[in-house]
Amino acid sequence: MKKYILLFLIIGASANAQNKLTFDYDTAGNQTSRDLLCINCIAVTADEIENTEETEEPKEDENTDESNVETPSKKTIVSYYPNPVKEELFIEWREISEGNYVTVVAVYSLSGQAVKTQPVPKGTSNLTLPFREYPAGVYIVLISYKNGDEKSIKIMKQ
Repeated sequence: MKKYILLFLIIGASANAQNKLTFDYDTAGNQTSRDLLCINCIAVTADEIENTEETEEPKEDENTDESNVETPSKKTIVSYYPNPVKEELFIEWREISEGNYVTVVAVYSLSGQAVKTQPVPKGTSNLTLPFREYPAGVYIVLISYKNGDEKSIKIMKQ
């Protein structure tokens, strides 16, 4: 009986142990991708997949109204450097949409304490924040827009 139990455990373990995870890393050591490598899987080429897939025509809904369809808004593009910062943080941004611009850039500590609040004049697309006087640690930079949208950035101070 012990032989059957041992045989059952070995077969079960070998059946589940055939998949392998592979990881790719960038030069800084950050994980960029995780892939499942299936050893016992059958290889299928892209041509075989295209031949077996059936194309289905999209169905029109009678209740679809063009006024209910939302158009995606422009992405907020904010660039900042350096991170981690030693003396000054440089921030640049673009308008999300016409008439929606950055109004305030605020710096908060991780405890939520407001460290600095900088109003931004209309038409400005960049800002330099001094970090010299702040102690080393992690800070949150909150960029507020006219329409109420906010973008937060985590900054490390060395």
